[in-house]
Amino acid sequence: AYAGISYTFKDLFLLKQHYNQADIALRYGGKNAGKTYKCKDYALKYALNAINANIVIDICHPGLNRLAEYDKKHNTDFYETLKKFLFNERNQLMTAKEFDIHRNSLVYRIQKIEEIIGEDLDNVDTRLHLIFSFLIKET
Repeated sequence: AYAGISYTFKDLFLLKQHYNQADIALRYGGKNAGKTYKCKDYALKYALNAINANIVIDICHPGLNRLAEYDKKHNTDFYETLKKFLFNERNQLMTAKEFDIHRNSLVYRIQKIEEIIGEDLDNVDTRLHLIFSFLIKET
């Protein structure tokens, strides 16, 4: 046996919604004997797939394309640097270690990235848009 688990609920009128959440857990998690799959672990993947299936306009941050073009032209790795930096929650030490570079080199890269994309990475809306864009491009 295996199981899909929805979010906790108390209102029986929401049973269908929570059944669908359990179904999402099974569709994205799997159906391996003895395993339980929680909707919370697959909600983001489900949402990204739904967006990609219905999107007709490119809503990804245009700075990512500029970074990719810059990387190609100048043989840099700014696209991946930004991605790791954001996914590491802007932890400079962790990101520098992943690239095996000095922290000061990472600081320089981040400044150059901000210049190329024309954005301030201290702005939460900008960071969320960039993270969202990376996730969309990966699905």
